[in-house]
Order: sequence, then C-alpha cells, then structure tokens
Amino acid sequence: MVRSDGGRVAAASAFESGMQFRVVAGAAPRNSRATRLTVTGKAGPAVGRADETFLRGLVETIKENHERFYTPARCSDTYRTASGTCNNERRIEAGSRMTALKRLPVNDPAYADGVSAPSGPRRPNARSISNILGSADTPRPSARGLADTIWTFGQYLDHDVDLSPVVAEGPRAEDMPIPLVDDPVFRNRRELSFHRSRYMRTGTACCGNLLSNSVPRKVPNTVTAWVDASQLYGGDPVRAALLRSFSGGRLKTSSGNNLPLNGRGAGGIGANVATDGENVPAGTPLYVAGDVRVNENVLLTSMHTLFLREHNRWADAIGSAFPAWSDERVYQTARRVLGAIHQKITYEEWLPALLGGGSTSFNRGSYNSGVDPSVQTFFSTAALRIGHTMVSDSLKRVGPGGGALPPLRLADSFFNVNTFLTMGIDTLVRGAASQAAQETDIFVVDGLRNLLFGSPDAGMGMDLVTLNLERGRDHGLPPYNDVRAGYGLPRYSSFMQITDDTLTAKRLAMAYNGEINAVDAFVGGIAEKHVAGGSVGELFATAIRDQFQRLADGDRFFYTRGGPAADGELTRALPEVNDLRPGGSYGFHTVITRNTGVTASELPARPFFTGLSRGTGGGAVPEPMMMAEFGAMREKAASLLMSNAPGVAADVGISVGVAL
Repeated sequence: MVRSDGGRVAAASAFESGMQFRVVAGAAPRNSRATRLTVTGKAGPAVGRADETFLRGLVETIKENHERFYTPARCSDTYRTASGTCNNERRIEAGSRMTALKRLPVNDPAYADGVSAPSGPRRPNARSISNILGSADTPRPSARGLADTIWTFGQYLDHDVDLSPVVAEGPRAEDMPIPLVDDPVFRNRRELSFHRSRYMRTGTACCGNLLSNSVPRKVPNTVTAWVDASQLYGGDPVRAALLRSFSGGRLKTSSGNNLPLNGRGAGGIGANVATDGENVPAGTPLYVAGDVRVNENVLLTSMHTLFLREHNRWADAIGSAFPAWSDERVYQTARRVLGAIHQKITYEEWLPALLGGGSTSFNRGSYNSGVDPSVQTFFSTAALRIGHTMVSDSLKRVGPGGGALPPLRLADSFFNVNTFLTMGIDTLVRGAASQAAQETDIFVVDGLRNLLFGSPDAGMGMDLVTLNLERGRDHGLPPYNDVRAGYGLPRYSSFMQITDDTLTAKRLAMAYNGEINAVDAFVGGIAEKHVAGGSVGELFATAIRDQFQRLADGDRFFYTRGGPAADGELTRALPEVNDLRPGGSYGFHTVITRNTGVTASELPARPFFTGLSRGTGGGAVPEPMMMAEFGAMREKAASLLMSNAPGVAADVGISVGVAL
C-alpha cells in the first residue's frame, strides 16, 4: 500500500505482510534539484540513482514509520490508535511516535557547530563532574515522606511518553566515549562507552544522518507522547498484536500471572522482539511489554505486571458484562479504561505528590486542538530524570503482615527476571510503599553512579549521572541558565542563588571551575532549592508542569472529557467505572490491592507517601489547585513556549523531493 501525503511517500501496512519494495528514481518536480523517489509495492530488486547506504537508510526509515503515515478513513471518537496518530484530527501526526522532540523557543538547540556537534565542548568532563558532586554515601530520606513508589511509578510513566534510542552499531552509529583519568572506581578503564542518540533532520532531509548536514538535527521520540499506556500496550500495531492473546480481549501472560517472556518457549510471546538487556548473557529470560525497557529493574517490572493484570481483570469484567462483544471490542474497551486509570493516577496522585499542590480540579479545561503535545527535549533529557536522585542503594522487601525480609541490592535488580520471580511482586511493592525515597538533590547512590548494569571489577558498570550529562550534550541542550531563560525564568549570577545549601553550592563551583554559565542543565536542575510544598526546584517544576499541561490540553481522549466514566452503557453495566471520574476513588491504591496479595491495611492510603515525614508537608493532604493557579512560573513561560510552531519534522517519513 502506498500513499502520498503532504509531499511524502510512505509505505503503510504492506510491510507487516512482508511485501518487498523497490525504490525507483523518477522525474523531480519542476524547478527542483531533487530526485523524486517513489516507493512501489512490486516485488523486486532495489534500483535507482542513489547509493546503497542511502537506500538502506531509506528502507529502514519506511519500515520504522509506515504506520504513522497510514491515516484511517475516519478517526475514531472512542479509541486511540496504537501509534498515537489521529488523536488530533487536524494534525494527524501530533503526539504520535517518531515525531521530533520539541525545542525551547530561544537558545535551543545549542550544538557547538550549530548543527550536530555536542553542546558545551568546553564544559568539564562529565565523569569528573559526577565524582565532584559525589555519591549519596549517607542516606538522605525525603523530607516530605515520599516513598520509593514515587520514582518507581515515575520511571514507568516516563517510559510511556518518551524514548530516544541510541544507535550502537551500523552505518548510523556514532561513538562518543567519555574519557577517564585516574578514576577512583573505574581504575582499569580508559573510557566509558557512550553512543549518540539517533536523530532526524528537518526541511528536505530524510533518513537519519544520511543527508542535509547543514540542517540542525532533531531527536525523535520513538514512543507516543500521550499518557496513553503505550508502555503497556505497545506504540505500533505489530508489537501491540504480539502482546495480545486474541481471546476475551486479554493480554498474554506467563506462569504466575506475570508478563510474557521473549521468544517461542513456554510462556513466551511467540516471537523474538526488541527488548533491552544490558550485559545480559545470551539465552537469559527477559520479559516483554509494550516498552522495551521493562526489565531495567525489578520495581519497574512490578509496575508493568500490576497494569498487565489490571487490564486482564477489566477485560474479564467487560467480557462478562457484554458476552456478545468481540475480542477486539473487549480489548479496546479495557485499553480505554486503563488509559483513563493511568491518567487519573498521574494527574491526581503522582504529579501533586512530586510537585506539591492539589489534584482534583487539575486540567478540567476543554480540549484544545491547537496545542502542540510534543515532548520537550529538556523535559525528556533532564527534568523527568529527577527520579535518579531519589533511588536508594537497596530495595526494601516486606512480607505479609509487615514482616521484614532481606533487602535486595539495587545493583542486583537490573535485568533480572529470576530475581523478580524469586522475590515476588508482593514483597517488592510492600517494600517500595514503605521505604522513604532519597531526597531530590545532587547526590546519587553508588548503585546508579558506579554499578549501573555491572560491576567495575568485572570491567563493566556505568555512571548514570555521567550518562545524563553526556546525553544532554548529545541532544544539544543549552546550559542551565539558558534553559531557565527559555522557560521565562530569571538567570542566576551566583551558585548560592541556585541553592541555599552551602555544600551544594561549593561542589557546583568546584565542578564547573566557578563558571555558573557552564553548568549543565540537569545538574542545575537537581541542585535547585525546592519549590514550596514540592520536591523539585523551580526549573524542573516549570518544565514538568508545562509538559503535562500540554499533554492534557491537547489530548482529545483525556479522561476528564468523554472518558469511559462518561460512557452510559459501560457505567450501567459496570458501576465501578464511575470511580474513574475526576476526584473518584479509583487510584493507585486500588490497582495494587486488586492485583496483588497486598492488603489495604499493608499499604499507605496514599501509596506515593510512606506516611512518615521528617519535615512539614509529608503527611498533609495537598491543597486543591485550580487550573488558573497551575503556576505563575508556567504562565510566565507560556507565551514563549507556545510560540513554537507545532509542526512535525518533515523527514520522519520519505520526502518526495529528496536533495541528493
């Protein structure tokens, strides 16, 4: 199937059936220096006036993006597409997978050469900065009593809205190793491995880094931007189909009512699909979910397992209430319910817990088709990585009735299906809800800063802080003060304006040789003093609020407007659906207790808090926050942020006029 759309040629579902394609060179449009490339559905060898590398990139791009450019004859009023297309009926691609990360209106991107060279070439070495900021050797529990569930669900949520994969091999791979000099931990290594993210061009470019090297690169978001549970269901129709049982609307499971395993063996998904597995020996069992990162740690796996079970619980209930419904209708209805549950937890519980402020009247505004929902590069590359500072070096485990069990070392929790099965989801969830998260600050535990994905003694291990800094430079993030200006916030002229903690200010000055304008945006963000009632600083609070506001305002299917709770047929048959209304009783507590052996008495009433607080605000219910009170910081930045054109990079598909 081939269609032309706005000057593009893109293959649609034919790739799913294994059809071969050939690229044919044809006449270019009049007054154009480009060569017209037409993709046909005829089997045969690839021919045309283009070199082999270009053709390889062309076909790869078609295969990755064909579903985005297949537009249904009519967009559904009820159900989302897997890829996020058709949410906005005026701009079909808005918020869909493979759209470019959004940039700030000023100073962004800040590539050293204006096009692609990493930003901040004169900034200090990223690993040196990490070493100066230091590990969290002494526990610093959250003053507001936030629990480990805050970063656990936060990571799960992050994987719903953004993914910028690296290219580690092949013609598009770009190695950018991080030098090590007399490192106190990685003593026998000269460098830390680092691969740059894949990217796209705008204008007449296409196919990754193959053409138009004078155009600044953009970073693609390879998952949907929407809070739509894509990490559970998959962001493309092929992966989504592989996860389905096609019986009773249910998703596939393995033994123990757990996630399906990769491969064709017992409990397997029936195929080998893309799944991350850092330093995992071949043949190691790995779980499969809608997002490839499901196995990164056992608490993340727990979140995926919870919501997999929740989907199947709802599918069973819907199928029983409507026995004449097809598998497809039951699946899509359960998926619609789960999408509302994800949004309700995010906007009514998780965001207020992290940022402070209330929830029940948050985002009741009408749908705005003019809003650009694209994920901001800074939000994805820095702000939503705040959870990295909240992780402890050990994961607490609690048995039935509150009995203490041996904790699990964080370093042993990565890509470890067997550990998840041995420990059990119940003990892990009880522990996460009862252990205080670390305070959000510049300190990061060794399990992430030195032991990530392996031991240095074995020649492995990585530093997540270093990776965050290097990824920001890779993505062309401006320095901290420029990002603040991009969000309409004042610049700072001294380190003590960033933080009122003297030790933090001294370490920042040491790490950046006293140059405040050289500070990386991620470092400045985690160092900031917290906003009143919240657990993040002004910059991160502004970025997070802006992003989730746009994701709500621009979502035609947002749960507060026409969600499942407004479906009379559904609510009459299943009154529980009424609890999904804004302010209704359905929440994270409900999902946990209905899908595990954890009882209500074993879980805090508000699972993102332990119930224990070292300071003010830990046990207090946040005050309601009306839309008009969403934040003076965001309002200050609104005119700047919304001035960005909402368009999507033209080169995600295949341009008809490709400059050769």
